[in-house]
Amino acid sequence: MSGFTKSIAYPWALAGIFGAFHLVLTFIPYSVLGMGGGFLTWGMVSAPIVGFLLGPFYGTIAVLVGSLIGTGIFNLGGILGPIVPILAPTAGAFAAGALRTGRVRELFVVFLIAILGYIIGPIGIPAFLFIWLHLITFFIVIILLLPKVYDKLKESVTFEKGRDLRLMPLAIFLFSFIALLTDHIVGNTATVYYFYYFAGMDASTLVGFWLPITFVYPIERLVAAIILAIVVIAASEAIVQTGFELPVSPWESSKPLELSLDEVENG
Repeated sequence: MSGFTKSIAYPWALAGIFGAFHLVLTFIPYSVLGMGGGFLTWGMVSAPIVGFLLGPFYGTIAVLVGSLIGTGIFNLGGILGPIVPILAPTAGAFAAGALRTGRVRELFVVFLIAILGYIIGPIGIPAFLFIWLHLITFFIVIILLLPKVYDKLKESVTFEKGRDLRLMPLAIFLFSFIALLTDHIVGNTATVYYFYYFAGMDASTLVGFWLPITFVYPIERLVAAIILAIVVIAASEAIVQTGFELPVSPWESSKPLELSLDEVENG
């Protein structure tokens, strides 16, 4: 391993590179069947990718900075305001990183707060049906709190040789879907509050916006999850073959390849 990969500058350099990567993709519109309305971009997919690769600390910071620049300088949020386009992808990046590195409890807390925030919000009761898929996803997160269940899946997304390749596609797709639904519930909860309290829209108008896409947004997220999973699987194979070291947090790192014989002998 090179001296640079051991340097404190290494993970921050990666955060800067991937933050720029996320910023670029936030300029590319993403829409399925036209329901994206021009407000969803490929940043929705790039954020979890960054989270998967850099972990819940550096990945979240990278996406946060990229989203801040895009929103602050280029007004990427449009009528959604400055908060939603920052919170949603950042939450997605954190979710992906948390699932890869074992921070399921932290993800559980974030998801729970977002769901409760939606329910007690202006349209939480009249448009309760809208979060049907988020409730199912939240139940899956609860199941992942069980060590026997999560550990089996985590072994497939360690980006190491010897991982269980049979479960890898399923594990990465499931984690991708959860990350995208985390992005979605956080973004929608924040959007409801923004439109109601800052844009002055009444609750009945918001319900009219939200309910019609109740059974449509799952298609959008499903397609994005498939794309995200394919990219992450391809990236994981490249990481395993090249020995690229992935940062996790300032206190620990994830090493994709086993120690070499020389490293073992030298301690």
